[in-house]
Amino acid sequence: MKRVRAEVCPPLHKHTTSDGKIFFSSSIRDKLTQDFSNPLIRRQMTLLPSRKSLVREVYEANEMAFQTDTRKTPPCYRSDGMIFTDEVVRIADGRLLRPFTFFTDEQGRERGEGWAVITRGDHFEVHMGNARFVFDPEEVDVRELRELHKINVFDQNGNQLPNFNPLRVKAAGRIVYQVPVIVFEDETSGSTTKRWNEHVAIYFSNASLPRSELDKRANVKLLSVSTKVDAHALMDVVVDELIRSHKEPFPVYDCYLQEEVLVRPLLVFCVADNPMAAMLSASIGMSGLYACRVCKAGGPRKAMREVTGFAQFLQQGVPKHGADIIEENRRQIRVAAKGIATTLSKRQTKTGIKDVVTTRFCTELLGLSKTKSERHKDVEVKARRKEVFEGKWYSPLLRLYEPIGFDVCAATPVEILHTFQLGVVKYLWKYTTDHIGGTAKNTRERDFVARLQAVPLTGIANARNLPGKWLVDNAGGLIGKDLKKIVQVASIAFYPLMKDDTMSLELWVAWSALGVLGRLLFAEEITREELVQYKNDLKAALLVFYAAAAVVIPTKMTSKPKFHILLHVIDNIEAYGPAKGFSAERYESFNAAVRDASIKSNRSAPSKDILQRTMDQETIRHLACGGSWSRDGVVCKPDPDLFSMMPPKLRQLYGLEASDSDPPSSLSHIITESGDRIRPGEFSTVWYDREAGTGDVVRLERIFRLEDKPDNEVQVEVTLMKWNRDVQGLLPIILKEGEREIRSINGFDRLLNVAHDCHHHKCQVKSEARSVRMEREETQHKVAGVVHEEDGQQQYLLNHCLFRSALQLADMYPRLAEPPTEQNIAELAVELITGESAEHALDDDGEGERAAPGRSEPVRRATASDIDGDSDLWTESSDDEHPGDSRGDESDIDVEDHL
Repeated sequence: MKRVRAEVCPPLHKHTTSDGKIFFSSSIRDKLTQDFSNPLIRRQMTLLPSRKSLVREVYEANEMAFQTDTRKTPPCYRSDGMIFTDEVVRIADGRLLRPFTFFTDEQGRERGEGWAVITRGDHFEVHMGNARFVFDPEEVDVRELRELHKINVFDQNGNQLPNFNPLRVKAAGRIVYQVPVIVFEDETSGSTTKRWNEHVAIYFSNASLPRSELDKRANVKLLSVSTKVDAHALMDVVVDELIRSHKEPFPVYDCYLQEEVLVRPLLVFCVADNPMAAMLSASIGMSGLYACRVCKAGGPRKAMREVTGFAQFLQQGVPKHGADIIEENRRQIRVAAKGIATTLSKRQTKTGIKDVVTTRFCTELLGLSKTKSERHKDVEVKARRKEVFEGKWYSPLLRLYEPIGFDVCAATPVEILHTFQLGVVKYLWKYTTDHIGGTAKNTRERDFVARLQAVPLTGIANARNLPGKWLVDNAGGLIGKDLKKIVQVASIAFYPLMKDDTMSLELWVAWSALGVLGRLLFAEEITREELVQYKNDLKAALLVFYAAAAVVIPTKMTSKPKFHILLHVIDNIEAYGPAKGFSAERYESFNAAVRDASIKSNRSAPSKDILQRTMDQETIRHLACGGSWSRDGVVCKPDPDLFSMMPPKLRQLYGLEASDSDPPSSLSHIITESGDRIRPGEFSTVWYDREAGTGDVVRLERIFRLEDKPDNEVQVEVTLMKWNRDVQGLLPIILKEGEREIRSINGFDRLLNVAHDCHHHKCQVKSEARSVRMEREETQHKVAGVVHEEDGQQQYLLNHCLFRSALQLADMYPRLAEPPTEQNIAELAVELITGESAEHALDDDGEGERAAPGRSEPVRRATASDIDGDSDLWTESSDDEHPGDSRGDESDIDVEDHL
């Protein structure tokens, strides 16, 4: 391994912070050098943005595909010669253009786009922002470029522009690739025990890879990790490299072209949980009055509990921009230099901007102004302030605003793992489990758990059922994947409870609305043609959920900024593609690799040891893929037999080989046209004529072969389902059994999640319904469960909250209800919050607990258990937060209108 490290493995880079702390890092340059020289990775890289009609990947979304800022676009294209952006070219029809980007179109053809150029006497005039034209770069007359570069260029406002792109000289005939990259920063524990051993780590992803490759652990790379150095110091090194490599692209060996090329990495966005993203974007944090890092929404708690303030909370505010934050940081330093601590604190509170780096200098200047005598104070403070402004005096990511156009406010997208799953889903789940039962808690909790466990997980998880009892008992400590399962099944699991009044209609509506919202958020792909409609549907789903949440948990909405932050995911999806592309799940799973390396370290040099171990693993994978490396200027390649020597399991572990799968004709299941696997007893859509839109929902009964056929043709027996297609709202669609028929396996499309309609069939929860399995064996111990009534024609509920194939199955699900307005929701929420305060006041006067209208259980005062342990509070305190059980007899929004 020492020889491999010496010849192949990139070196570690040592850094020392301003306060003398040491840490090690790997570089983006080293990671991309390996990617370009790895044949398995290089062939999957897409190095030009794509304008295909289907948006699935980061490089297909608007931020890259329709970018006009040449700091963020591919800098060149090679045909007969090199064509660069920011240069005047002449195309075949004689027109003059100044290219600003290159891309691939719907047919995969490489195209350029540029501004129109007009000849004005002895100079060119570029009409930037007005007339833009798409052209074929192969039609550019490269022989004329040298002469065109001699003519001065101005924009329509008279500002002189460069005659040619400076990269042309630096490239020296080599092609220059701009590679989109993603970084993730988070705090994780370096221990496998409950003891918190904090490590701050930065991970890296090559965003030119498709999402299926990005999600593989092998393609998540560790850049740096430390137990002593803070997040800003680690990010500072990454930012320095991004700025340096943007100015001076670095050479790599391209195994596809088999030549040297230049690479310029571009940070597309930074992924982080909400507290980390707030810190990186210089926000005051999740406990501030103006907690949103993206816009200027927020205000005092009193204002949030008034109709106007609450309505504004449900809308996007005035956007924040990096330039505005830098200017505010400058003002704060000037205030601190005057020694006015109170004014500084008020500015930070009012603006919601509190940069950790800037605040550090502000504290220093405040101290300096207090300790120095009046005689020397002004001179020394001004001198120190000047030194501060000449150095790095604000957060690292803000330094990317000027050189590469990276706006940290817009480019730290809303991360659905922490904002949706560990945010609003967790809030509602905690509220639900805290309010099970009332006076009949034991019986109702038993029914609650049994209904939850009875729901099939088809298309959701590779398991028979949910561990209902465990999910209830550990409601406050669930992880993202637990909550992701719950939100998909809650509406149909709790449907019988709602029908028999065990669960309130309002709470069930909230779960159904949240499931529909989640289904849209987890869409895998979106067509450009449907993007506007998708955004409208997503906004409608948000408002319907907000209306439902305002009835159930109105006070929590005013204390949790995640309810507001979630609004910004709509713009993030338009800019960066489906939300799964900027979810933290792929990076959170990589924490296990860092943790494993940490426990194998002697802890004396954790930054160095952990990084070296992960880089060793990357190098082994690189060699196994046939990746090359350079030694003394010579390109070296490993023995081609190395890959064949690796055991299949190890290949799968390193992401080098797909796992084996059964053939489509297996008698245990069939593989549909979309790739879903359907087993007997499961439900699927079947198309008879896709273009005409005629199809059915069927249940697969059995799979068999026709032995008398020469090719042993596989056929299936299915049960056709009948249902009402014209449904709107949040209630599930009811499927009824129809006739059986024999058919071929052709036409099967999407797997569905369908549950038994226990309310219709009056299926009861019995105390000893099923045996408990231990050590893979049945025991005599019995627990409660649902006993299904299977006599007669069966009826089922189609789960409309299934995340799988969300947009492809949209026509199968109920149409979205017409959403209420933000004003309607605010009026309802404020009315309920005011009613709660009045009822609690009555309790204080000795009236005791009062039952809510239509409910058998009393409304109780909030306790510590009502307020979960999250730290992301809209204000500094949540002591006045109460559960939202108490409701008036009348409200402006009738929840039944949304069913």
